[in-house]
Amino acid sequence: MSNEHTESQGNEFAKDPDGYTHEDLVAQDYILEMMLVAAMGEGDDSDTEFSLTLVIDGVTVTGTAISAKAWAKGVAGQMGEAKQAAAEFEDFVAGIYTAKSTEADRRAESGLRVPPMNFVHMRDAVVGNGLGAYPVPLWRGSLRKLSGWTLGRITRADNKQ
Repeated sequence: MSNEHTESQGNEFAKDPDGYTHEDLVAQDYILEMMLVAAMGEGDDSDTEFSLTLVIDGVTVTGTAISAKAWAKGVAGQMGEAKQAAAEFEDFVAGIYTAKSTEADRRAESGLRVPPMNFVHMRDAVVGNGLGAYPVPLWRGSLRKLSGWTLGRITRADNKQ
């Protein structure tokens, strides 16, 4: 890559009105991001869910992909007696994703790159590493270290998870 191209690319992001860098605006996997945004909505608030398996930082996670809204509702439901804190948590997460959606609309209308989805949310997940497989009722993970994915849940050949 020529220095001229690198410099012009750097200048493009140096002028970003929201202070984003090139790294901030590049999706780890554009196809997965497109699928997640299409299914979950730009505000990550739909009721859509589907089976998904990810490999992130050497760990396999298989389960049902859900929206951030559904994940927050599930986490709030696990807070038991702390009903006020649970309601505040749900509202807090909803506010974050509403702001992200508003920002994405504003940036798209201005012809600016929209930051990619950085997290994926799952329910009924199984997290596996070389030591075993561990069920997790609700899981949230960063997509920054994604190295692979497939639609569907994986199971062992003998049909055990």
